[in-house]
Amino acid sequence: MQSNPGMMPSVPASRVSPAPAQQPLRRGLRVYIMTLGVLAPYRRLHVASELLEEIVEATTRRETDVEELALHVQTTNTQGLAFYQRHGFEKVQLVKDYYIKNKGVVPPDAWALRRRIIR
Repeated sequence: MQSNPGMMPSVPASRVSPAPAQQPLRRGLRVYIMTLGVLAPYRRLHVASELLEEIVEATTRRETDVEELALHVQTTNTQGLAFYQRHGFEKVQLVKDYYIKNKGVVPPDAWALRRRIIR
């Protein structure tokens, strides 16, 4: 394991973009992951897995009201969907035209995914 997830020797290899605000649920909060990307030369080195696990650990080790993590994945992104399912995310809903404002994204549909936080 890298001591600094997302960094290779002095080179930023990845990026995680959390949503600007946590979304309230009935009892707790939902953290929405807007972007989790890794530069091509650093893929298959488990950088994305380490980043995601850091997010999960941060929501469970601290005294937070985070109840779940959420994100969207384009319906044709089978690798992305498989990655998140391997990390405990489940499909919640098919969202038609989620990417409609992003010209060139075909199809514009996405899966809404979530992972409940267990303490």
